[in-house]
Amino acid sequence: MRELDPKAVGLLRELEETGATDFFAAVCERFQEDAVGRLNTLERAVFSGDGATVKREAHTLKSAAATLGANDFSNICEKLEQAASKSDLNGAPRLVRQLREEFLLVQGAIAAELRRQT
Repeated sequence: MRELDPKAVGLLRELEETGATDFFAAVCERFQEDAVGRLNTLERAVFSGDGATVKREAHTLKSAAATLGANDFSNICEKLEQAASKSDLNGAPRLVRQLREEFLLVQGAIAAELRRQT
């Protein structure tokens, strides 16, 4: 099972200590909800050859994942973003499959982290 980057998780948890109750859980929930739609949009864009949408969605997912400490997910997003920047989506379907697989692992890591919280 993947783990979230402890440093990123620690920074988010520090915000809870300053009074933002359940902040970490809210960030995790928002990431998961947002990622589902963005992954679907990203996949459609890859298969339709819409590089601008691929670049935008990959960038947004990359940033959100990095904030949460889902570094492998973020790295795959970065590869997709770079491919779109170069107008080369040939390897993008494989990267989207990897991203979907990684998302499942991230969801497991989030669930494990939230269990530690309680």
